[in-house]
Amino acid sequence: MLAEILKRNTFFATYFYFATLLVLWLPQALFTTGAPGWIDTRAIAPSSEWISSLFEPAVSTWMAFALTFITALLLVFLNYRHVLYPSEGYLLPLLYILTAAAIPSTQWFSGAQVAAMGVIFGLNALFCSYQKSPGLSELFTAAFCFSLSTICFPPVLLLLLLLPAAVFFLRPAAWRDWVVMLIGGALPLAYFFLFSWLSLHDIAAATKNIAALLPNFSITMPDIDLSVFILWSVLAGIILLALAHGVPKQSGAWTKTIYIRIIFIWMFILLAAGFVLYPAYGYHLMPLCALPIAAIATGYFARPRNKRLQRLCWLLWLTAIVYVQWRILC
Repeated sequence: MLAEILKRNTFFATYFYFATLLVLWLPQALFTTGAPGWIDTRAIAPSSEWISSLFEPAVSTWMAFALTFITALLLVFLNYRHVLYPSEGYLLPLLYILTAAAIPSTQWFSGAQVAAMGVIFGLNALFCSYQKSPGLSELFTAAFCFSLSTICFPPVLLLLLLLPAAVFFLRPAAWRDWVVMLIGGALPLAYFFLFSWLSLHDIAAATKNIAALLPNFSITMPDIDLSVFILWSVLAGIILLALAHGVPKQSGAWTKTIYIRIIFIWMFILLAAGFVLYPAYGYHLMPLCALPIAAIATGYFARPRNKRLQRLCWLLWLTAIVYVQWRILC
């Protein structure tokens, strides 16, 4: 019954997303004082550390709340623009909220929330290039958005590897496509280097700021709380079920839908690798990982073959979220 209301009443759905996010956010906002620091500040890019320190803790948590909610609404736009799920798109922002806000440690303003919005704009430009000739402006915009998001949150650098794979699936690639993507990806980094050089008056320090965006293996992997491990195990099981479920054939751009799902799978793999390649950012990767997780999981929850198994997955997911909130905050 709730599903039908969310599907048919956009106004109610928006308030439901807001209420769900608020329920997940309030325990941390009310009972935690002081924003948690990074795992190791020596391995954090100066740009990320500067962004996370823009607001006082009391403001920081609500800024992160606002950006997470806006990101969920941007997913509604992405689904409407590219018809990822014709009749079950209401699930996409809901699953994003349940994933991005599940861990209280990520409910503070950081470059991750800003980067998540930039990634959505990049994905929108990338999907717009589907079978489009020449489509060079879309490829430039996608590379530019991913590269700009990298400055806010360095693990997004891995998503630049998504561009060649996406071009292979979405369009017949020509040499101009690669040149345009290279220019689009290089421009934000060049501007960032120039700004660092002019502000610091030290080319070595500016070079160091660029190098800080690269993967860093100087610290050991952080200890993972048992509750988070359980949550990740549940999400991994749901993703495997979604992959086994496949893509139901539907009218319209079915081929494009398959290609977009494949891109989200590659996106998930690259961001999951970020936990190893960028260990200092720890749980802060979740707002980004939540994008492909929500997109993949929606494919399973939208049209399950076994409704009992679907209800069990819902129960395990919600229970794991409650356990994470209780374990970390108490």
